[in-house]
Amino acid sequence: RFLVRASFTEIYNATGAVNECISDLLKPDCTNLQVRHSQKHGFFINDLSTVECNSVADVRGVLEAGVQNRRVASHALNKDSSRSHALFTLYIDSESSSSCEEAGPQGRRHGKITFLDLAGSERLKESLAEGNARKETQ
Repeated sequence: RFLVRASFTEIYNATGAVNECISDLLKPDCTNLQVRHSQKHGFFINDLSTVECNSVADVRGVLEAGVQNRRVASHALNKDSSRSHALFTLYIDSESSSSCEEAGPQGRRHGKITFLDLAGSERLKESLAEGNARKETQ
């Protein structure tokens, strides 16, 4: 038995300040989230929403919904250039009915795959970005 969940996070820094704004792209009003750490779960983003996905179409729907909420701006190289870093994460939990030693306690396994889009990778000089767009790219 498998359970797949997805989350979509944006890390945005408009001013070049030290503190970035972490937002939940699946709940656009949910901003200024905090990174936390626990012994059990490692690093995680507090209050980040996850969506259960029962098919590839569900995963694609979550991805498309999050992309619609990203911060973008245009410049000489791209019409819609992302202004933020994005993390799309799939959480995969499985439970085995057999007592396989590799599956861990009571046949449970947990996995996580994170896909990253790092903003600011375009060539700054050629982008002709100015003001906040220039700060975001640096």
